[in-house]
Amino acid sequence: MDRGTRVLIERVRRNDLALTLLNFLSRDISVEQVLELVEALKGNTVLQTLNLLGINTGTAGAHALASMLKVNKTLIALRIDGNRNGLEGTVALVDALRINTTLRKLRLNNNNIGAGGAVALADALRVNTTLSVLSLSATNIDTAGAVALADVLKVN
Repeated sequence: MDRGTRVLIERVRRNDLALTLLNFLSRDISVEQVLELVEALKGNTVLQTLNLLGINTGTAGAHALASMLKVNKTLIALRIDGNRNGLEGTVALVDALRINTTLRKLRLNNNNIGAGGAVALADALRVNTTLSVLSLSATNIDTAGAVALADVLKVN
């Protein structure tokens, strides 16, 4: 494990008050390190913004992030662009939105969530009233998925 990444994960684990934002690109962190970071975030009460860009964590990473989102009460912005969440991972993530009451911004750009992911997201947004920014570019959402999201956004 890269020493710098190891130090950052340890700072998250220790609730370092100076660490409120973390940015990782694919070259900065491995999938295994992301899983360790997400585990540390379950008990973190400081970090507010996490950006994981192009890391290709896939379904396992999405499930780990979903598990964290169900218990973390301080993260307000999550950007997971280009992580190949797929439908199963997306469903796990958006299911966590039914429970999470602190996340305000979610960016899922360049993840192939498709219509099924969009419909699952729309269903979760019927319950979640705290998310105010949602970015879904290049996600392969078809007309049915877009209609489902548009319908829920009329009332949420």
